[in-house]
Amino acid sequence: SFQNDGMGNFFALPYDTKVKLKRNAKNARGYFDDELTKRKRDWKEALDVGVPGSRDWDLTDFDENNACLDGYNQFPSADECPNFRDVVVRYFDECAKLSNRLAILMALALSGGKNEEEMFLQRMKEEHTSYL
Repeated sequence: SFQNDGMGNFFALPYDTKVKLKRNAKNARGYFDDELTKRKRDWKEALDVGVPGSRDWDLTDFDENNACLDGYNQFPSADECPNFRDVVVRYFDECAKLSNRLAILMALALSGGKNEEEMFLQRMKEEHTSYL
């Protein structure tokens, strides 16, 4: 599962391994543990990842085609955290399926039942950077 095999394994890694993936001024994606809540550092750890700029998970994460406004995804190596990237990719694939289904239902409701959902989805993917 995503929680047990994915995120649980990642956050159980030694701090030195996670901090190698720390986000920075040039890359907003990655590990962080310095979140502020009401101007005080909280205890949260997080790993920010997103759909690659190319929308192609088969490309390496640092491929220039994967550049986007908030940077590149950073994952631990397969030796450090086996199957972690694969679990995250499967999670995003499932989220994309759900997102597409919801978008189709909204398009159908807004168009009065016209069959334009594929065009609507294509526009969403091309014109909205945060669309899965």
